[in-house]
Amino acid sequence: MGLKPTPTKMDSTALALTLAGFGVLLIAISYARYRHRRDVSALLHGAAGAILFLCGSLLFALALNFNTYAALRSNEPLAEVSIEKSANNRFQLRLLRIPAGDLQVFSVQGDRWEIHARVLLWHGWAEWLGLRENIRLEQLNSLSTRKTGAGATSGYVNSFSLSRNPGIDIWALRARYPLRLATLDASLLQTVGFPLQDGLRFHLYWQNGEFIARQINTPGRRATGSITVPAVELPDFMNELDRQSSSTESTEADVPAENGSEVGTAAPTETSNDPVGKPVDRPATSPGSAAAPAPPASAPP
Repeated sequence: MGLKPTPTKMDSTALALTLAGFGVLLIAISYARYRHRRDVSALLHGAAGAILFLCGSLLFALALNFNTYAALRSNEPLAEVSIEKSANNRFQLRLLRIPAGDLQVFSVQGDRWEIHARVLLWHGWAEWLGLRENIRLEQLNSLSTRKTGAGATSGYVNSFSLSRNPGIDIWALRARYPLRLATLDASLLQTVGFPLQDGLRFHLYWQNGEFIARQINTPGRRATGSITVPAVELPDFMNELDRQSSSTESTEADVPAENGSEVGTAAPTETSNDPVGKPVDRPATSPGSAAAPAPPASAPP
């Protein structure tokens, strides 16, 4: 049983610059050999240098395009989409790349949105070079549904490019020469249309060979810790306080107080003067009760 090769990460830009540098060095050696009348050696060094330089230049052009793709991470979010309403029938759509942290903001109209992505899948000897699965977010579209006499029709309102396309287009090269690039599979995928609604947030995933968007929140709710509770409107909250307050007052009014007095009614008092001449308030006695004895008077100094 053969062992499966362990892919290593390859820096294609550095490899291209290295090849081109060696090509320039061989061309310089060829010129030096030519000046010393060593024509055969000069020709061989010059031809090898030219080949290396051309290969390095070609690889550099491919690397510029290849570096616009990101490595595929299965079951991990590739980007986050958040929507915020900015004006009448206009929304701000934010696209945050994960884990790079690059943020793009778009102003869109319509009632739905979708994103297209290009995917490169490498096989065979390409895996020995460290080439695996790659993805690039390609285009953002906003759509609007219009009702006509024949029924509802959907069309694009806004379209935005999400990535540059420098160098030699690898995806288009595979579509043009499918037999020569048998170790590469190139496909164009897109998410389904999701509504443009204020407060919605989504994560973009590559999962089981599909490009999907998954909603990660519910608008109109706020989170407290790990528990999500519905927001309470202020008028409903004040009405509930008034209802509880009136219920408490009616309960207190029905409970009799001690000595035949009601809650909230103070007993009458009578005023007398102590020996020093200061007024003292004493509770009045009822007819059937004995009066409390007066404190003994103290002699003035």
